[in-house]
Amino acid sequence: MAAQVLGFTSGARADHVMETIGGEILNSSLRAVRIGGTISFIGLLAGTAAHINTYDIVTRNVTIHGIETGSREMFEEMTGFIAEHRIEPVLDSTYWTNEVRDALRHLESGKAFGKIVILPAHAEEPAEGR
Repeated sequence: MAAQVLGFTSGARADHVMETIGGEILNSSLRAVRIGGTISFIGLLAGTAAHINTYDIVTRNVTIHGIETGSREMFEEMTGFIAEHRIEPVLDSTYWTNEVRDALRHLESGKAFGKIVILPAHAEEPAEGR
């Protein structure tokens, strides 16, 4: 993964890495993140303990932010509440995967109000349009 990120960013590395596997894969995320970057640590699929290169954390001034997702019971309670109260997200705009840069520019502009949706190339045009 780190080699792909380095290639994609011309060696600049990523500002933000979403780590969903955990374990020693965290070392790959450390190689992929830029100096001063952030790793959002979500997953524990590879286990709860691993040998991690702490030198990379210190020398790159990386922030590792742990994200707890909760239990299945909590998820079911939340989705029940959302359904009962008919809560729907506010959508700002929709982009295709080949328009990600445009979507990010729109987000960066600060003009977005609501969610910016990225649709995969094989998806149908949303009924509400853009």
